Amino acid sequence: MHFTGTIWRPPYESGSLLIEVTAGCTHHRCKFCTLYDGLPFPFRMSPLEDVEADLQEAQLYETGPLERLGLKLQGLDRPEGVRRVFLTGANPFVLKTARLERIAGLVRTYFPLCGSIGCFARITDVTEKTEDELIRLARAGYDGITIGVETGDGEALAFMDKGYAPEDILTQTRRLDMAGIGYHFFYLAGIAAGLKSLETGNNSIGYVAAYNTEYAETCSGINGFTLGVQSANPDATVYVKKINIWGNENLERQAAQALIDTYNCGVISQHCDSAQPQLVAQENNAFGCGY
Repeated sequence: MHFTGTIWRPPYESGSLLIEVTAGCTHHRCKFCTLYDGLPFPFRMSPLEDVEADLQEAQLYETGPLERLGLKLQGLDRPEGVRRVFLTGANPFVLKTARLERIAGLVRTYFPLCGSIGCFARITDVTEKTEDELIRLARAGYDGITIGVETGDGEALAFMDKGYAPEDILTQTRRLDMAGIGYHFFYLAGIAAGLKSLETGNNSIGYVAAYNTEYAETCSGINGFTLGVQSANPDATVYVKKINIWGNENLERQAAQALIDTYNCGVISQHCDSAQPQLVAQENNAFGCGY
């Protein structure tokens, strides 16, 4: 397989076949991002010959005699077949429509049961495509693309040098809606929270967590949020209150209120299941920065 550097994918693409079609990022200026710093170039397209070769290699998992024998010896059934492909690289959606259609055609050639194709995208990648092109890509199977919008706050977007404004996010996602292409968002709540704490002069930020260090998911979420806060406001302090359950509206409300009452938190964020911490923030004239 032709992979360049570290391969990044969203957690929910763990069951997808990963195929590299680009490496690096066309923007490569976001203040927080170091994911592609180790590459010797900013951005590169993979030759279609490499893409096809990787699809052929992946197909062997379904058709190769050794692979089938290995599954039989393990008492496993035949592979179900690839149902989704995720194209790797920071923003493969920037590729010209004709090239994306060509890649989709190759995917269908080797994996006819594949139901959809995903990838990372920037808002500016959508801007560059016409309505007709977006519809063509939807018909080709592109769906569930992941967009790192990071935040809807204009000041935070400018601070991070994302290259677009909140209005652009709304405009371009509506165009995706009209074309029938679904999408997921990635947010960097910590930077937005840190900037808001600078604006208000209140350096206390509250975080309602389902759990703490017991789970890698919540621990990394807290650490990532705090690093984002400190990149915007080094003097800010993040206070964490855990509720020991993934979701409980009453406990989430109580935790958020306790953070405000105890530490005078002016911003409330969260890693739990409901919007209650954000509602409590609103009721207390504090800012909410949840996801």
